[in-house]
Amino acid sequence: MSDIRAWSGGAKTRLHPITPYIKAAHVLIPVVFLLVINLPLGQEPDMGFWFGLIASAASVIGGFFSWYFTGYRIDSGHDHTDESTDDAVEPTVASPGSGPELQIIEGVLTRKRRSIPISRLQSVEIAQPLLARMFGLAQLNLEVAGASSTEAPLAYLTLGEARHLRGELLDLSRQRRRTGTDPEEEPESVAPGDEESAGEEYVYPIAVPPIAQVPNRRVVGAAALKTVPFFAFLTLATALTSVISAVLSATVVAFVSLGITAAVVGFWGIVWFMDFNENWDFVLTEQDGDLRTRRGLLQKYSNTVPLNRVSALRFSLPVLWRLPGWRKVDVTTASLGMQANVAGGAPVLPVGLDDQARWVAAHALPAVDFQHVELSAIPRRVWWRNPLTFKIRGCGLNPTAFVVREGIFPQTTMFVPYARIQEVRITQGVLQRLQGVASVRARIAGSASFDAVAHHRNIAEAVEIANELRSRADLAVAHEAPRLG
Repeated sequence: MSDIRAWSGGAKTRLHPITPYIKAAHVLIPVVFLLVINLPLGQEPDMGFWFGLIASAASVIGGFFSWYFTGYRIDSGHDHTDESTDDAVEPTVASPGSGPELQIIEGVLTRKRRSIPISRLQSVEIAQPLLARMFGLAQLNLEVAGASSTEAPLAYLTLGEARHLRGELLDLSRQRRRTGTDPEEEPESVAPGDEESAGEEYVYPIAVPPIAQVPNRRVVGAAALKTVPFFAFLTLATALTSVISAVLSATVVAFVSLGITAAVVGFWGIVWFMDFNENWDFVLTEQDGDLRTRRGLLQKYSNTVPLNRVSALRFSLPVLWRLPGWRKVDVTTASLGMQANVAGGAPVLPVGLDDQARWVAAHALPAVDFQHVELSAIPRRVWWRNPLTFKIRGCGLNPTAFVVREGIFPQTTMFVPYARIQEVRITQGVLQRLQGVASVRARIAGSASFDAVAHHRNIAEAVEIANELRSRADLAVAHEAPRLG
C-alpha cells in the first residue's frame, strides 16, 4: 500500500471490518447469550427465539453496510473527484489556503462527509478500550481548536495503522504551522498495512528517553490518598449513626446505616480503582516538539499534545499528598478546555515529587521560570471570607506568565503564559465593594477551570494588575511567531 499522501484525494480507506460489531458488543453479547440459554431443547422454537435471531441477523447485516460505506482519507486541498465506483462521492472544492484536511466519509442512506483542517489539530490521542485491545485495535481521537468535543473519532483501526496515521497527521500539522504552506515533498514512510507484511508490528519510533515515568505503586498510593479524606468522613458519619442507633435500640436504622457504610466503602473502592486504572504505566516523552503520554491498565491511552498549543499549566497538591511531597501537573489547550470530559486538562504527570513536577513543567512550558515565583498575599481584612485558604492564596507577575495559587482541597498553582491570555476582566461583588476589593480574571481559550483568577485584591492593586496583564499579553503576542489554526 502506498503512502497516505500518495492517495490524497483518492479512494477512502475503510476501518477494520469488525468495527461495527465491537461498537455494538454491549447489545449483541446479551442478545446472543439470551438466545443460547433460551434455546428450546427438543421443542419447536417459540416466537421470542425467532425474533431474537432475526434481530441479531439484521444487526450483522447492518454492521456490514455501515463498515462498507465508512472510511477516511487525506485531502490535499485541491479540487478532485473520486473515480472509484463503490466509493464515489461528490467533488471536493477546498477553499484557497485551507491546506490538507482529514475527511471522514460515512452513511448508508444519507452520505455525510466531515472535513477536519489538519492545521487546526491541537492533540491526537490513541485509545484502546479493553474489548478493542483483545483484537489488537485502537481508536484515534482528534482534538481540534474550537470544537466542544472530540472531532471525528476513528474507531477502529489496527494499532499499527492508528500509530502511522497519527504520525502522518502530526507531521502535516507541524509543516503547515512551520512554513504556512502545504508540504510539497515528503520523505518515504511505512504505509498502513505494510508493517504486517514486513513481519512485525509497526511501532511509532521514540527517539528520546522518557522525561518521566511513574511507578505503579505510587499511582495506586496516590489514588488512595487523594480520595481518603472525603470517603473517610462519610464512612465515619454513617458508622457513628449505626452505633448511636444500636445503643438506642433502633435496629432498622442501625441496619440501614451499616448498609450505607458498606455502600460508601464500595463506592470509594470503585473511585480508587478508576483513578489508578487511568494512570497505570504512565510514561511521558518529548519528540519533534510534541509531548507524548502513554498510560492505562484496562484501557490504553496514547496522547500527543504539540508544545506550541499549550495554553496553561497547573500544579495540584491534594491534602494528604503533602506527606510524601507529591504533585500533579496538568496542561490544557484550546480544544481540550472546551470539552466537558477533559475540561480539567490533560495530565502530563499524574503524580510525582516536587523536583520531578518542576522538571516536567519546564518541558511543557520551556519559556516559564518555575523555580523563582514571588506571590503577593490578599489583604488581611478579607481573611474571614476564606479562613482556610487565606494564607495560601496569592498571585504574581512572573516575567513570562501570570501565576495564581489558591485552594486547599486541593491546593493549585496556575501558570498562564501572557501570550495565551485572551481577555482580562475585573469583577467586584456586593461584599467586595463594601470592603474595597476586587478580583482579576485572566481568561484563556477553552475551559474556565484554567482561568487564572486573583481574588480579593485592593482596588488600586487590581487595576494595576489588569493593566499590566493587558500590556504584557499584547507584547508577548507581538513577539510570538504566528500560529495557523
